[in-house]
Amino acid sequence: MLALGCATDSHVTPARDAHLKTSSVANYSSPAEEVVENKLGDLPLGENSIEDVENLEPATSNALQASTQSSDQSSSIKLLSAIEELPPIPGQETEVGNDSLLSDGSMQVDLEMVIQAVYLHFPLIRAAQASRGIAAGDTQSARGAFDHKLASGSENQALGFYENYRQELYVKRDTYWGGEVFGGYRIGRGNFEPWYLERQTNAGGEFKSGVVVPLAQNRWIDANRAELWRAQLERRRVEPAIQAEIIASILDAKVAYWMWIAAAENRTVVDNLLDFALERNSALKRQVETGDRAEIELVDNQRLIVSRESKLIEANRKLQQSSIKLALYLRSADGAPLIPDEDWMPGGFPDTISLIDHSVDEDIVVAQQNRPETRELDLQRRQLNVDLQQAENLCLPEVNGALIASQDVGQATSFKKDKSEFELTAAMFVDVPLERNKALGKIRATRSKIAQVTAKRQYTADKISTEVRYTRTALRAAYERVGKIKESADLAVRMELAEQKAFELGASTLLNVNLREQQAADAAAELVAARFDYFVALAEYQASLGFSDSLVSENKDQEAAEEIEIPALPNMN
Repeated sequence: MLALGCATDSHVTPARDAHLKTSSVANYSSPAEEVVENKLGDLPLGENSIEDVENLEPATSNALQASTQSSDQSSSIKLLSAIEELPPIPGQETEVGNDSLLSDGSMQVDLEMVIQAVYLHFPLIRAAQASRGIAAGDTQSARGAFDHKLASGSENQALGFYENYRQELYVKRDTYWGGEVFGGYRIGRGNFEPWYLERQTNAGGEFKSGVVVPLAQNRWIDANRAELWRAQLERRRVEPAIQAEIIASILDAKVAYWMWIAAAENRTVVDNLLDFALERNSALKRQVETGDRAEIELVDNQRLIVSRESKLIEANRKLQQSSIKLALYLRSADGAPLIPDEDWMPGGFPDTISLIDHSVDEDIVVAQQNRPETRELDLQRRQLNVDLQQAENLCLPEVNGALIASQDVGQATSFKKDKSEFELTAAMFVDVPLERNKALGKIRATRSKIAQVTAKRQYTADKISTEVRYTRTALRAAYERVGKIKESADLAVRMELAEQKAFELGASTLLNVNLREQQAADAAAELVAARFDYFVALAEYQASLGFSDSLVSENKDQEAAEEIEIPALPNMN
């Protein structure tokens, strides 16, 4: 009797990280001999230190984090009970196969092993994780605007009527509140022009310090702070991008894994079909020799053997190709692709179970909170808000107050001793842009960009809701289809056995037996295809909900978080 695809006790270990690519699986057709072929053609081919994300806008970010983590309690309980087991925690560097060794020392490749290999070694995920280092470097570079700067100078007029020598050394720094502080020392010796006597100092030189404070423009935000805040937001924005890559890679790995299982199941169907013809051939030879059967029936059976051997070759090719595809995701401890051996096959598809026992609205709420696409767009919009505030800042008049203190030391160089007293200078500088075209142009462009992102955010949210509904429908239909096809396959096997018994009694012909065997084989292959569709639909459903391991994006190298609140400026337009 034909093997109809064995169900084992091994459970599905669905990844909470998968990416919805309905175009690659939604239009799958499953004829008897093409269960795997349609899936093999279009499968896409695919660490730096991880640093802590900057804390920005504490009130806003805390609210965002709370909204991301909170969900309907009943929905969460139902979803957690529906998804049998979570994938392994990334970072546990276990060698592939250690957890799946059988008692005889052989290895079984299960879905959990493939997912773990993708987490740890898949190049596209590692490339995405490298963006953390890029964003951290950009943030560090933006902080450079607030570095202490050492400035020095030496001007010497060695020849001429007025011979003098001037040296100076200063340390200055732009501040986080938009101003500048500086302090230093200078000394001027020699004979100076009467109109340049301020360059002269007492014999011990002059110590000077001061501060410049913005009173309007650059008070709440300036170019340096805007660049830093954008970099910090970019450092947050890479996390949803990494999660999206994990989701996409995990889904591709799941499809490749179930493709491998389906190819092995179909090879078993074809192999069993060939065994029937081979076993029947020996009996036909004896019956032809005794005259109970015509020789043409033996020839016809030999034709069936050759035809089924050809189909077995094709089934083996598909199995080998699916193994090669799976090796893209199944990797050894050193990250090299690992082509699975046939002996590593876990035994077939697990049993299908109905996972949808909650409303579509609950699923949509969970998906909107979990999916990384909306979070990435939200952070992009916050970056544009920084640009908008900086543009509005440029509309303000540039009014800067300055306070400078200086003290000469040492022997006085003038009989007036006019440089020996402590000096304190207060100043104000005003620069007003009249037309303000630069600022107004930036405001107009930035507001249009914000409108673009807002529209994309709305479309993305609508798309997520659509994908949840789509994958729920596909999963429910796939589950029901498996039940119907299994019933059909059981009936086909009963008809096959009855026809074989009638043939043995001489009440049927080889043609009828061949038809029944082929019908049973087609039903078995269709059952394999239905189970494949079910597990792909399950992977897509999990992907549409945006399930992911929260530890995937946890940073290992923690550094002090800098809390900076981005102010809201009045609209100057």
